[in-house]
Amino acid sequence: MARARFPGHFGVGQKEALDSLLGRVLLIIPSSTEELLQCVHSLEAGIIESNARLVSLEAGIIESKARLVVVDSVAAVARADFGGAGWQNTANRNKALGQLAAQLKHLAETFRIPVIVTNQLVFELVLVLVLERLQQQQQGQSKSKGTLTAALGTMWAHNVNVRLILERSGEHRYLRVAKSPASANIALQYEITSKGVEEVEGALVPPLPPQSLINYAITNDMDFAMG
Repeated sequence: MARARFPGHFGVGQKEALDSLLGRVLLIIPSSTEELLQCVHSLEAGIIESNARLVSLEAGIIESKARLVVVDSVAAVARADFGGAGWQNTANRNKALGQLAAQLKHLAETFRIPVIVTNQLVFELVLVLVLERLQQQQQGQSKSKGTLTAALGTMWAHNVNVRLILERSGEHRYLRVAKSPASANIALQYEITSKGVEEVEGALVPPLPPQSLINYAITNDMDFAMG
């Protein structure tokens, strides 16, 4: 991808520059929320618990001169650790996620780099409006409609500054800006090429099926806007 996008810097005969770029990629694989928190904690330094795969993220950013942090995905470890029902699990999850969000924002602001966190959307079935439901009951019908909710709850949703929804429909891929302080809620078509993720210039987002994610508002964002 680097060679395709920047052939003048990483093209043929630029192996040393390419090796230097690849040397700045740091992969950390925490197996639990606790380990993830340890990795991003700003006061940690060096190796955690003598485990070479868990290093301080802040120390790693400084050493490798990283310009981007990607957490994929916070929901995977959070659901594994706090997947049970009950208010205690929810309270513990919210506490851990609040600490994680604070530390990631600290890293973003301190080093002035973007932090991308992947998450899932949960499709929930809810009852239709009362008047519609009464009318359907009179007609002997029963219907429901769905809403999208960002996984990990409202607290995590409020900690996110920008939310992008990625969706694939047939052979095409679409991106929607669902939440941003600097952009309207626009949608565009993109493709993945040898240069990475690129917008399809001049492409219009066609009408999509009703079940498409592009057509849904996220209830977390709606609650946040109303608050």
